[in-house]
Formats: sequence, C-alpha cells, structure tokens
Amino acid sequence: MIQLSMRTLSAAIRSKGEIVINVASSKIATLLLSSGRTVHSSFHIPINLNEDSFCSITPCNDVDEVLNKSRLIIWDEAPMMHHHCFEAVDRTLREVILSSDKNKSFRGKTIVLGGDFRQILPVIQRGNRSDIVQPSFHSSRLWRESTVLRLNVNMRLQILKIGEGGIGGPNDGKVEVEFPEDFVVPSTCDHIHSIVSTIYSSFQNLLDDPSHFQNKAILVLTNEAVDAINDYMLELMKDEGKTYLNLDSLCEIEAHDSFEESTYSPDVLNGFKASGIPNHKLILKKGVSVMLLHNIDQTKGLCNDTRLHIVRLGRHVIEA
Repeated sequence: MIQLSMRTLSAAIRSKGEIVINVASSKIATLLLSSGRTVHSSFHIPINLNEDSFCSITPCNDVDEVLNKSRLIIWDEAPMMHHHCFEAVDRTLREVILSSDKNKSFRGKTIVLGGDFRQILPVIQRGNRSDIVQPSFHSSRLWRESTVLRLNVNMRLQILKIGEGGIGGPNDGKVEVEFPEDFVVPSTCDHIHSIVSTIYSSFQNLLDDPSHFQNKAILVLTNEAVDAINDYMLELMKDEGKTYLNLDSLCEIEAHDSFEESTYSPDVLNGFKASGIPNHKLILKKGVSVMLLHNIDQTKGLCNDTRLHIVRLGRHVIEA
C-alpha cells in the first residue's frame, strides 16, 4: 500500500512536467518504483559512513543539476538505513541546492521517506536491541524535523493483529486465523508445486516472455528452501542445462600465507553457502531468471540486484 501511494504521488507530479527522484534502500525495492535506483547509486553515498560524511556530489555536475530541478525525492525502505546516510544526504544538499533555505533540513527539498519500522532496521552484527535501535532514523536529529503521515486504511491490519496477538482468542498454543482466499495457496502434499503453480501459472508456456517473471517473486526464509524451489523449476524446463563451477583453489600468493591450506580445502570451499553468493555448482538453462551481483553499467540498468532473463549460455559467457 505504501508503494502504491508513492507511485501515485510520483505519477501525479511528473504529469505536471516536474522531476521526481525515486530511490530505495535496496535494489529489490526499486523495482516497485518508476525509474527507481538505489539511494547509494543516486546520491553517491560513501560505503564507510560516520557522523561527518558527505556524499560524492559536487556543484555543477549532472547529479547536482537534477537535484536542483527536482520537485520531490521519494525514498522507499528508509528504516533499514543507518541515520548517518540521511545526515550525509542532508549535508550534501545543503551545499549543492541553490535556495535560500540553507538552515532547513535537506536545504528545503521535500523528501518522502517510506517504510515500516517493524520490519528491517539497520543490520548490526551481534547487536542487541539497543544497538539496533540507536542507528535508526529515529535517533537522528532529522527525525525531530520530520512530519509523520500514516495511511488511514491499513491494508495489512489483519497481519499486524496476528503479530501483536490481537486475533484468534487466548493464545493456548493453538490459534485459528482466517485469511482471504486470494492470499492462500491451495494446500497439497507437494508444497513446492502448489506455490510455483500459483505464482507462475503457465510457467512452461511463457518461458520466452520475460514480462511473465518481471513483477513476480517467491520469497522464503532459508537458502535451503531457495535451492529446493530453484531445482524444482529447473526440472520443469525442457532445455538441457549447463553447469558452471566456481573457483575452488587459493591464489598462488595466498597459498604461502601463514594459515593452513587445509582450512580452505576444495571440499570446504565447495560446500560454502551464503546469502548473495552463488553455490559452487550452478545449473542454468535458457529462460532462467538470474540476478546481477555487481554494477556493470548503471546507465543501462545493469547494476547490483538487477534481474535478467537468460537467452544464451556459452562456455564462459552468459547472454541475458
């Protein structure tokens, strides 16, 4: 619902010939915004931030010109960013925006921050509750100068009540919750088949149509579930797959370092699994959707987390 409001607001202002800059804290979130880009890409926010950081934007360049001409900046999934990010953008806009409102936040530029503080807050390794809350936007000096707007109709109110224990009667270990039929996947013995056939209906007949996959995704909690769903969908595709293996040996320079080579043996490296990194053995087929992991050409949309549709598989090159 928040994204719908943002898209409507953006479209209304752009229909008047005004410039709206749509950004988000993650690449996945930018897919829901018209001409959306990550906030780091748009504002050139440095990776290593502190309380005095500035963005890498200088006066009289292209980014500076767009910022000055823009009527509105929309920033989705804002709660997941460290408050130093917002303060760095604030300092930078105070320097590059040409207006008389230098003492106002963001030099008087209107910025809409969207998101839910109940969801993803800044990630702090091994942090406790206070460690996680402290870097959030709530702790920034800019929060006191912000106006909070809430939607009158909460489309996720029922889910919110479930999370707060306000539905289903006394919690005695078993609670009955009723969902609208449109939200429920038919229950069968084969759960993976049920969810794939529901989300991607006519999957095999529309493999050559990238638009069929453009606005759909299956989200799960573990990498094991991701692998199981990927393997199932690969089996549904008739084309022969091509297997790619990653490098599983140390560089010559690192091989003579002080640590034991057995710690990084091929078996250890081949079994390594982590979020955002492909498995050692990657099986691909024509028509498969893949995700780009590095920025290649942002002007053409080839940046981190961009989804692509494979059209040809070579020995060392993948065309998508």
